[in-house]
Amino acid sequence: ENTTLVPGQGDEAYAPTTLKRSANTTVTVKDGSTMVIGGLIGDTLTLGKSRVPLLSRIPILGYLFMSSSRDRDTTNLYIFLTPYIIDTDEKVEDLYQDKYRELKGVEERMREGKAIENPKP
Repeated sequence: ENTTLVPGQGDEAYAPTTLKRSANTTVTVKDGSTMVIGGLIGDTLTLGKSRVPLLSRIPILGYLFMSSSRDRDTTNLYIFLTPYIIDTDEKVEDLYQDKYRELKGVEERMREGKAIENPKP
């Protein structure tokens, strides 16, 4: 699920709404295997207009004192799932330590300004 805050329009300008995208599926996966749920694709079009007060209202010349913009933003969200069967406290601790080291490595690379590598399954 991916939820985005969307600003209100017109009379509802002060009452933002949310845009919710979700995916549901049922799969059978081996312990420790990674699977991908298809991407949630979002396409946002933003129209903007700015103008200089008063000068933009002058007939014919007013167009020199205003501008408009059009921005399109496309996002793809992929969901990666890796299930683990954890039946002992030792497995819980091992998994915790592995994920902790992985996150510390990501944090260190981000601090150094390096690209984040593909996650390990």
